[in-house]
Amino acid sequence: MAATPTASAGSASGLGTTFASIRAVVGNNTSSTLTGTNTASTFNVTAANAGNVNGTIDFSGVANLTGGSAADSFAFGAGGTLSGAIVGGGTTNTLDLSAKAGAVAID
Repeated sequence: MAATPTASAGSASGLGTTFASIRAVVGNNTSSTLTGTNTASTFNVTAANAGNVNGTIDFSGVANLTGGSAADSFAFGAGGTLSGAIVGGGTTNTLDLSAKAGAVAID
C-alpha cells in the first residue's frame, strides 16, 4: 500500500492511518508523487526533485507533482528540475519558468 502525502494539509493517508503536522516529505526519486489539496498551492521546485509547497512543507526525492482542484502554481528556481510529471489538477494552473536561464526543455 502506498502513502499519499497531501502537500498543503501536512497530512498523509493510505497507510491504514492518518498522520498530521508533516513538515517534510522524502520520496524515492523515481516514482514518488506529492499531491496538493483542493486549495490553491504553490509548488516551488528549487533543486533536483526537491523544493517546498507554499514555503511550509519541504519535499525531496519527489519525481511527480499533482495539484488539487484549485488553481495551482508550479514555480521552478534556477536549479530546479523534476524527473517526472506535473499534473495540474482541476482549474487553470500556472507553470513559472522565469527563474531559469537559457533554453528550457519540456518533455
